[in-house]
Order: sequence, then C-alpha cells, then structure tokens
Amino acid sequence: FDRVTGLLRGLAASLGVSVSYIQVMTPYARAALLDNAEDRTSTTRVAAVSGKDTIGGVKSTLETLVATGDVLGAQVCVLKDGQAVVDLSAGVQSPYTPAPVAGDTLFNCFSVSKGVITAAIHRLSDQGKIDLNAPVSRYWPEFSSRCDVNFKDRTTVMHVLNHQAGLQTAGTAEL
Repeated sequence: FDRVTGLLRGLAASLGVSVSYIQVMTPYARAALLDNAEDRTSTTRVAAVSGKDTIGGVKSTLETLVATGDVLGAQVCVLKDGQAVVDLSAGVQSPYTPAPVAGDTLFNCFSVSKGVITAAIHRLSDQGKIDLNAPVSRYWPEFSSRCDVNFKDRTTVMHVLNHQAGLQTAGTAEL
C-alpha cells in the first residue's frame, strides 16, 4: 500500500494534480479484503461488553450502541483521581476483522488528538508557559532546520493551531 501510495504521489506531482489517495485506494483495498475474507455468515457484531463500570450507565450505553450498529467496536476508559472507574471494551475490530475488541486492541486515532493537543497548548498559554504568537522554533528548535515550509522562521504556534502553517506537505520530501 505504501509503495502504491508513493507511486500515486509521484504521478500526481509530475502531472501537477491533487489526488485523494484514500479515495483511489479504498475500493481496491475493500475488494481485496472481502475476496480474502472468511465466511461472514455469522453476525459480525459482538454485543457483549467486558470490563468494569463503577459509575453505572456507561456499560448499558455501550451495549446499546454496539447492538444497534451505531458503533462497530469501542473502548472506553474513564479515570478519576488516577484510578479507572470505567474500563470497557465491546464490539468487533472492523467489518473485515470480526475479532472482538479487547482492552489492548489498537486502533488508528487519526485526528482525535487535535482537540487534546489544542486544549493542552491553551492551558499552557493560560499558565504563561507558551506564547501563542511566538515562533514554533522557540519551543521546537529543529522545526526551522528540518521543515520545508516557506516562512518557517515566522510560523507561530497559533498558525499551527489554526492549520495556517503550510504543513500539508511537510515530511513528503522523503517520499
């Protein structure tokens, strides 16, 4: 997949076009997975929820979400004072891998971390530990020397948080 994606990037760059590689590759990946999948005649949803729920209500909500198909699989963990008061897993890993979700099942998180990182940076800003208008290189000196973005010496933390830093192609030079 990585090799094909690299070839698509190179072809798109040489033609001067923008291509969504996921849209191109998804139908082929889906067909390949389904062609090689085992017999799926049994239900792919596992409604059983395992783990603990000491605050109540979370387990039944998760059971309902999985049983209705609103959620294919999930893990929920809630910490209070450093202790897990909820630690649940339910459902299946994917439509192509009907293995049950366990507490140690790994998932891609994609953009989930954006909100957490933004909240953390704003908290640091409120505490006076980071200046949102300061250049990124003040906190990450290697940014200016390693990043292939124009005006990187003037790129501020706020630019990064607002997706205005021009980083959409950062790291693609190696490809």
